[in-house]
Amino acid sequence: MAVKSVYRGSDYFEAQLLKGIMEQEGLQVFLQGAALQGAMGEVPAMGHLSIDVNDTDQDRATEIIAAYERGDYALDEGLDDALDNQKDNQKDNQNDNQRDDK
Repeated sequence: MAVKSVYRGSDYFEAQLLKGIMEQEGLQVFLQGAALQGAMGEVPAMGHLSIDVNDTDQDRATEIIAAYERGDYALDEGLDDALDNQKDNQKDNQNDNQRDDK
């Protein structure tokens, strides 16, 4: 079975996110170039990451990337705010516990 490249970029986190979404959709995904990320350090290297999928999954992978670019996989504002509030509450609790220990 042949593989087709469906994504090229230099953003490691975006590539990992897309890989995860595709795997959740049942696609077999191959992330190429991730090992180069650490070796390159601060040197910008455009397009060194690629996502490859089986040729039979190419259309679905392309649809997933288009949906991601439209924002279909973005957290809604309410959930994002709730997560921020949860983090703030955890910090407040840690500060309270540190004061209690003194």
